[in-house]
Amino acid sequence: MTEVNNNVVKPFEPHFESIDGRPVFIKDANGAYEDFEKFLKTPTRIRMSEKVRVFDSFIEILNTRVDKDKAAVYTQAEINTKFDDFGFVAYANDCRNDNPAWRKDVTFAWEDGFMKRARDWLLNDEKVMSQDDFALFLDKHIDDIRCVTPEVASGYPTQMELFNFVSTLQESKSDRFTRKVNIQNGDVTVCLERESDDGTKKQLKLFERFPIVLQLYEGFPTYQVTAKLRFRTREGHVLFQYDIEGLEEMFIAARDWAANQIREKTGLPVYI
Repeated sequence: MTEVNNNVVKPFEPHFESIDGRPVFIKDANGAYEDFEKFLKTPTRIRMSEKVRVFDSFIEILNTRVDKDKAAVYTQAEINTKFDDFGFVAYANDCRNDNPAWRKDVTFAWEDGFMKRARDWLLNDEKVMSQDDFALFLDKHIDDIRCVTPEVASGYPTQMELFNFVSTLQESKSDRFTRKVNIQNGDVTVCLERESDDGTKKQLKLFERFPIVLQLYEGFPTYQVTAKLRFRTREGHVLFQYDIEGLEEMFIAARDWAANQIREKTGLPVYI
């Protein structure tokens, strides 16, 4: 039997390779090559990609670095387990390159690019917190608990009313929570009664909803949403959570605002 020598190196053989979709003939082991793209019926489209996180930079790129005659902008959804995000992607020829077949994909996708305060509210939405943790959270974000327009603030608690309510609420033998359901519309009302030493009962004021003003991304307008306050008692302790209402409407409004900004400042078509 003939023994095979594994140390023998196979000599180089000229061959074709596909580089970025272009047929390239590799001539020798030193890397000399010949590009055969010129023999193709249609030129190779070289796709480049660039991603930005600041909306104004996205606008600037669209105005200075893409061929507007061959550009279009589309929305791009980023599906998250907690909330849906969105961005924009521009498909366009890059006007800086002589090869008209080159295409630049410029993407404006936030991907964790929420403003910190908005991200905190979104991440803690529907999360059950202890009384101390929730009070601390409200204290850190107290400036967000407000209305965009003062005339609608009458139906909501003030910042300090909400904070004092959350930080002082406690379950005791003299306090009794009652839960009532309106059979006509399904609304649930929670009441708290406190019985004094002389047997009289006093109904304490509870807050069911409070306003939050959020700015989702840098340079975007602010939006007001409503949070439904939920709480329950467990082994003598009060637990809190809030459910933000109108999240879908807020994201749609932010998306539409950004789309209109692109149309007005670049003249490009935007498809949602």
